[in-house]
Amino acid sequence: MEKVLKTNHRTEKKRFTFDILFRIMLDDTGLKISTIATELNRERSLIYKWRSGTSRPPGSYFPLIAEIIIKHVTETRKQILENDLRELVCNVSIPRDVRERILALEQLADLAIECMSLSVMSGIEMVVPGDNRNNIQQPVLIIVCAFFAAVTGGVLWNVLNHIFHWPYFIGSAGESLHGLHALIWGLVTTVPIPLPLLILTRSGGWRRQVVPMILFITTGSLAAMAFFSLNIREIVESIGWSYQRQEITLVVIYSIFLSIPPLLASSLALSRGRLVPKHILILFLPSVIALFSLLITFLIDRPVVEIVQLRGFLVGFMLRLTVFFSLLWADELSHSPSVSG
Repeated sequence: MEKVLKTNHRTEKKRFTFDILFRIMLDDTGLKISTIATELNRERSLIYKWRSGTSRPPGSYFPLIAEIIIKHVTETRKQILENDLRELVCNVSIPRDVRERILALEQLADLAIECMSLSVMSGIEMVVPGDNRNNIQQPVLIIVCAFFAAVTGGVLWNVLNHIFHWPYFIGSAGESLHGLHALIWGLVTTVPIPLPLLILTRSGGWRRQVVPMILFITTGSLAAMAFFSLNIREIVESIGWSYQRQEITLVVIYSIFLSIPPLLASSLALSRGRLVPKHILILFLPSVIALFSLLITFLIDRPVVEIVQLRGFLVGFMLRLTVFFSLLWADELSHSPSVSG
């Protein structure tokens, strides 16, 4: 690993500390702070301090922590943790003979104890996954991922319409989606939104995104099919309201269907069922932004086809963009003490 550090200028040396190791162990095992606190008969606030780096446990706690892992964690998660711990050992700056001795350990508990012991020693450095991005690259990556989430679904949907000669692409006569076509539309436009989170998520925690992502896609696709199957546009248009009032009503209902159910499902999975008041903002922010985008287009008082198409594109783009950032926010919120404990 020393050779990698010397030759790859985009990597960064960072001190290997207990909080880094502890967060990876929590992500890999799925252990809750409350479980560890109960097993150790200590306050949860102390365990949070270990995770944040403001405190660290004495060496006498290392075997106890390893025992908790062995007792409460499934075999699959144990294997994931073992693989990550061995990778960490390869990445830290320790003598070769020490590294080989640790890697030769067969028991996960012994490996975990050795890694925890290394994390409290001074002068040990490592390469942390994701730390090779500088302060400029990270925001650029987020912007690229957000654009991917907002645009890809619409592009793929139009491609499918041209390939299969469906009449639903942008610029069509406005045919309503039904049945299988509505479900496919939901899948195509929903799948690209959570995918970027697999590379933006915190170090060592990408696996915890898989279940929330599946729930988001499944719930979002079914919600889309439900919206079109209920013929909501036909119902609203039959009321006889003005054009603007009709569009406002449709956008509000549309954005609620397509954002709240998938965001709620994924947020519940990320937070393990522990929702906090900030989740209310996460759930309703996309609908607010979509409505605001619609109101902006009303400033262009020209009822021509191009303006109608622009209105639909802008609302859809801003809705998907805001849903992406809401998902990102939900992921960050799941790491807070009020949610993850």
